[in-house]
Formats: sequence, C-alpha cells, structure tokens
Amino acid sequence: KYHVETVHNKYTMSLYTNYESAKEGELFLIEGSSNTLEISLKNGNANKQLGVKTGEKIKIL
Repeated sequence: KYHVETVHNKYTMSLYTNYESAKEGELFLIEGSSNTLEISLKNGNANKQLGVKTGEKIKIL
C-alpha cells in the first residue's frame, strides 16, 4: 500500500499490474505505458475524485 497526499486529502492506494485487479470505484496506482506511475479510478475519473488541477503537487510515499 502507498500513501498519496494531495493539497486536499490523504489516500491509501494499492499498486496493481493491471486495471482489472482493482475493485469497482477504487483509486489505485498503476504503471503507465511510458513507465510513469499513474493514479487511476476503476470505471471513473481519478482527477475529479481527487479534486486536483494540472500543476498541483501530489506526494506518493
């Protein structure tokens, strides 16, 4: 499990190797196709869920 901090909140997220491993509506981390770490929301919009804007810092611990 990883701790993710935005300017608004703190979250605990799992790191999955594929999208299908996450539960419906779960925020999670996944490695993107360009070897980047991405925050995703299964069947949703992670950006809206987190309430973050482009350029805001996110800490992953």
